[in-house]
Amino acid sequence: MTPEPQLLSQDSIQQQLFDGLMSEIEPDLMLSNRNATADKLAKMEPRKRKKILKRYQKAYVSFTKRWQEYVDQCDHNVQRFMDTVKEVIKEEEVNEIADIEKQIDSSPDAS
Repeated sequence: MTPEPQLLSQDSIQQQLFDGLMSEIEPDLMLSNRNATADKLAKMEPRKRKKILKRYQKAYVSFTKRWQEYVDQCDHNVQRFMDTVKEVIKEEEVNEIADIEKQIDSSPDAS
């Protein structure tokens, strides 16, 4: 028996989407890297930190511009996956019905 699928919370989905897009733009700014990035910034000399922060600011601008398209594409991919799963299930059901019909037709009592 297959286990029940785990439903993700809205926060979890949003974090995964955020990190998915941010990993393409600036991995340091992923939520999963927040503490390491803060530590790295705290240890930097001010001039270098200022330069990095400007880069991070540009990354957020890029993130904001790409966010809606990224979410739409993820939604499209999920929809395609769900459609594929439905088709596979439908095919399996058709095959199971055909097998049952064959068993019924070939049983000695069917005559």
